[in-house]
Amino acid sequence: MKVKLSHGISALSGKKDSVVYCYSKESDAVYSRGYVKPDESVANVSFTAIQKNLWNLHPSEEYKNDLRRYIEVFNRVRPRRLAPMHKWTNLYVLMLFEMQRRMPQQVNLATLTREQIIEQDLPCRSVAAAVQGNLILPVAGWEEMNAQL
Repeated sequence: MKVKLSHGISALSGKKDSVVYCYSKESDAVYSRGYVKPDESVANVSFTAIQKNLWNLHPSEEYKNDLRRYIEVFNRVRPRRLAPMHKWTNLYVLMLFEMQRRMPQQVNLATLTREQIIEQDLPCRSVAAAVQGNLILPVAGWEEMNAQL
């Protein structure tokens, strides 16, 4: 279903009853979809715990800005087989899950702490370290993206 706006409203987002409205700045499109509440399972309880822990790491503003810069460059030169990224949060979560996939003995996202990241010198500590650790693809200027988590 396509959402049309009138009376000078530029964007509509949020949830109303059983409909979710979304706005994409990149494509300047507004769309809606039905809200589906997932059934509670062991998998989504675990996923919820991981997500809460990842946001409890409280990434610094400089780190977020490096993630934003990376996305801007990545979207200009990305391989066609890869989808564009829209928000720094997409890259942040993707990077951390990739780190857990590559280092399952060392990293458990449900219990990961800032101290562990620093002590074990994990590649998610900066964008440059993530590129060097093969968590994300190199893009122009990645060497300068050294802001710490």
